[in-house]
Amino acid sequence: MDNEKMLRHVLRNNYEDVLNQIFEECYHDIVAYMTDTFRAKNHDYGSSTRDVYKDFKDSYMVRISDKYNRVRNLMKIGEENSQVTDEKLQDTILDMANYCVLWLSNILYDKRMYEDMNEDEREADQVENDLKLDEAVEIKAKDGTWKI
Repeated sequence: MDNEKMLRHVLRNNYEDVLNQIFEECYHDIVAYMTDTFRAKNHDYGSSTRDVYKDFKDSYMVRISDKYNRVRNLMKIGEENSQVTDEKLQDTILDMANYCVLWLSNILYDKRMYEDMNEDEREADQVENDLKLDEAVEIKAKDGTWKI
């Protein structure tokens, strides 16, 4: 490989590394923003999403579907043609992502609460009927793997 080809190869690889780093920073910024939004809304609304989930297990699916329909419509008509001006495409996508994370958090919370109950409490609460404990989802964390 001559010097010019080698230099192009090194520059291209370094450029891709920089682009990946920028993308990862964007991802972390979004997750941090979602966490801040979650905390603020939880402060203002309390545990309303968790409370509704207890009564209606499909409540998150309804909210996510609403956000999905808004995204689909905004992409169809164009954000600039939307009559609702205080919720942009980016806001709707973030809301949908937050609802997905909240839903998964509720599933994990319910499973942990179930595991901490004794047999009598489990029977009384009937949590067993609401959870599909045998269908664990693995979530990889930097410090290992945990299941929900």
